[in-house]
Amino acid sequence: MPNSKRKKDLSKLIDKQWVRLDLSSPDYHAAVNELGILLSEQSVVLDAEKLKEELFNRSDSAPMIAEGVIFPHVRSQALSDFAMVIGRTVQSFVSDNGNHFRLIVAMGSPAAKVQEHLEWLAALGRVLKAPGVIDALNKASTPEEFAGIITKPL
Repeated sequence: MPNSKRKKDLSKLIDKQWVRLDLSSPDYHAAVNELGILLSEQSVVLDAEKLKEELFNRSDSAPMIAEGVIFPHVRSQALSDFAMVIGRTVQSFVSDNGNHFRLIVAMGSPAAKVQEHLEWLAALGRVLKAPGVIDALNKASTPEEFAGIITKPL
């Protein structure tokens, strides 16, 4: 279990340039592909094609990290450090288990950094499960506002 004394600062991963508020993909897999392309633009990516393929392959088993948020994530040798992108879809999608979502968080971690991967997951989960956060993210009008909501200390 992640050490709560080592809380992660999400502002180290989330910046307005990695937020897309207008994903217009016709389905969930196309939206994940769109985010995979954005994720692969980060400087910590060593092999963009491998990362996009791994993320897409993981998308079918992606968990819901909070109500309305699906979270495809991978641990991969295609990364030298952690990377995260977030997208908000224009239309709501339904997951395989019937949950509706508009927010997709795609994260990649270096394969060997298992403990730190879990710490980032816990940090993101704490923020997204806080009262009012999902509503605020769905109403945010700019990437700056969106990123500010995610990175604001609890």
